[in-house]
Amino acid sequence: MGEWLLDWRIQQEVEAVRIDANSDFAALALPIPGERRMMWRYIAGSRDLRILQMKIVPGVGMAGMVLRHGTPWLGTGGEHGGRMDCPVMIAEKLNTAIAFPMGPEGSRSIEGVLLLGRREGSLFEREHIKLLSERILQMTTVMDFEKQI
Repeated sequence: MGEWLLDWRIQQEVEAVRIDANSDFAALALPIPGERRMMWRYIAGSRDLRILQMKIVPGVGMAGMVLRHGTPWLGTGGEHGGRMDCPVMIAEKLNTAIAFPMGPEGSRSIEGVLLLGRREGSLFEREHIKLLSERILQMTTVMDFEKQI
């Protein structure tokens, strides 16, 4: 599959997950070749394209915590680990956000980080997080399959 078509397909998946999550914002970070860091490559619903220049470092911000711990990370404005510690939440003026690791099922390898956020409204509920985890696993499978074509 041509690289431009793969990029378009991944962008469509990011937008679809944003809509499914009833979120205002979604961003997918992928590894920088040869480094432990990642950069935001695909975004939907952004008000500030500066995030495309942000690098994700393990332990810094929500995506960095996902890289460090390998588990989803929830942040809300004002709480420890929330907006004050997350450059993306600040830049996008998000009130609540959740970041998920992306990688093959059953693997501890993190091949990407997906961050979803809301500028207003409710927190991400436990049941909704479970459904989003399943949706993100499906998205990872689609991305892996299309990379092989």
